[in-house]
Formats: sequence, structure tokens, C-alpha cells
Amino acid sequence: MVNPRDADLQVFTEVGAWEFIAELLEAGHPIQEIDLESPAGKKGYVLVTSGGEKRPEIYIKLQLGSGQVIGRSFHYSERSDNQRR
Repeated sequence: MVNPRDADLQVFTEVGAWEFIAELLEAGHPIQEIDLESPAGKKGYVLVTSGGEKRPEIYIKLQLGSGQVIGRSFHYSERSDNQRR
């Protein structure tokens, strides 16, 4: 996936993806809380943000567990993402 904030349109590295997520959170980007199906009974947190010009939105799903943030999804958004848990 292309990092929409990179002037050279380079793809995300793992570190770059986490930095991107941190920047969104620090900027107060909207977060949707969802009930996860797996593991049942746990909460997930979804962010959807611009993927850049002529690119789909970026879908990010996080989970909190064991004192850390767990990355569950990080990809271009698909229509069915809104139903994913």
C-alpha cells in the first residue's frame, strides 16, 4: 500500500504503518468502537482514512490486549469492511 503522506509515494513499511496510525490517533482522527467476533466479547477500534488521490480509503482495525495495541487490519478499504468484526 502506498503511504499517502509520502511525497515519493513509497509503500508503507511496518514501522511506517505504525507511525501513520500514531499520527492519526494523536491528531484526534475519528475512531469507531466495534464488537469483535473473534475473539468474542472483545472490543476493536476502526479508523478509516484517505488513501490519497485516486486510491481507496485505508481501513485500520486495532485491538487492545495484554497492555499493548494489536494491529488486526491495515489495508485498502473494501465495501464489506464495515461489516467485518
